[in-house]
Amino acid sequence: MRPLTDLFTPQERLIFSLRSLYESFGYSRFPMRRFEEYALYVENKSFLKSESVLAFADANGSLMALKPDVTLSIVKHASTKAKGIQKLYYHENVYRVSQTDHAFREIEQIGVELLGDVDLFGMCEVLRLAVESLQAVHEDYVLEVSHMGFANGLMDAAGLGDAEKAELFGLIRQKNGHELRAKLRQMAVAETQAESIARLANLSGTFAETLPQAEAIAVSGETRAALRELAEIFAILAPLGLCRHMRLDFSILNDLDYYNGIVLQGYIKGAPRMALSGGRYDHLMRKFGKTGGGMGFALYPDELTRLFAKPTAIDADVLVLYRPGEDAVQLSKAVDALRMEGDEGGKRVLVMPLTAQLAAPPAKPVAAQLAIPINRANCPDSNITNGEEICAPAGNICNGVSYGISSDTSFAAYGATGPCSVRTLLFQDGRLQEVE
Repeated sequence: MRPLTDLFTPQERLIFSLRSLYESFGYSRFPMRRFEEYALYVENKSFLKSESVLAFADANGSLMALKPDVTLSIVKHASTKAKGIQKLYYHENVYRVSQTDHAFREIEQIGVELLGDVDLFGMCEVLRLAVESLQAVHEDYVLEVSHMGFANGLMDAAGLGDAEKAELFGLIRQKNGHELRAKLRQMAVAETQAESIARLANLSGTFAETLPQAEAIAVSGETRAALRELAEIFAILAPLGLCRHMRLDFSILNDLDYYNGIVLQGYIKGAPRMALSGGRYDHLMRKFGKTGGGMGFALYPDELTRLFAKPTAIDADVLVLYRPGEDAVQLSKAVDALRMEGDEGGKRVLVMPLTAQLAAPPAKPVAAQLAIPINRANCPDSNITNGEEICAPAGNICNGVSYGISSDTSFAAYGATGPCSVRTLLFQDGRLQEVE
């Protein structure tokens, strides 16, 4: 029989791969609720990607919500008695407003959360898992890292309050240098300090080139501590080969009410939007009365649909064609026997009527596939166009020809690209015949 993993879609295989990865690092799956009390999200709106929440009244009149976020639920329900650290992972769906059509969507997430005594090693472990999660999707990716303490320290030194910081954070995230400088002038920030803050919008690059630039504008203990932590992380991850696709980008900023240290975002070539996000959220832990810190990330498989999408293809080992009007019972028996052929059995057999249009190339090559030309003797009333051959020898490109039973019922054998790789049989007169 075929291995069970052959039955999974690429997205399903990715999920199982990531679960295996997280468990190999000692992370346990966290049991999640589908619903939470609506008040949880009302009280923590600024932590959410969107303030829109799907709410409903349950049987006893309580206002509930389909969860728009996983981290809030984990922090709320995580044990307060556990000492040391809790290593958790999840694979859940959340319900948010889509960025594209602004309608509610069910969005898949998988990620990890490290709660408790989060030290330098723990932060590096979370970053390593983020890197390896992106690697599991595609070799062409980038993980961008920043530190909330650096921007916060620069703004504290300039005497800015929380409301002013939030406004500036938004402009920095947008990399809107012109508006950012205008707003700093409006806030009467000293020129030197204003220029340092404005530089955050474009202060990015490799760790080696960006850390010295950031050190040149560090003005306080908080800013220096942030850079020291980033340098220590780089010193640990670089020898492990984990920094080749990692960049510093100080324009990455989250809400100061929740995040206080490392923040991260991941991007993958071919994915239209951010595929991974996370950071350290000690402030969120405090809001729920939990001791210790917290750090984690989420990967969004739904953002990778374009990478996983396959062209319409004949994904089978054998293609069986039949004429309309053939005996369905005999056809079913013949196909059942064909599925169990071979030492291990488990052939994938695609059964199609000759009136169907199959224009795509087959998905998987079959070893030692022979050329399969059309034999007019087997199909005496065929109307063959564009040449005599359906398939070229194994590994060659198909000719993109078509054939049919009559002039008005034609069947496009394959497209003009891709290997011709599917054994093709014709069911007629109660038996299967090779198309030769």
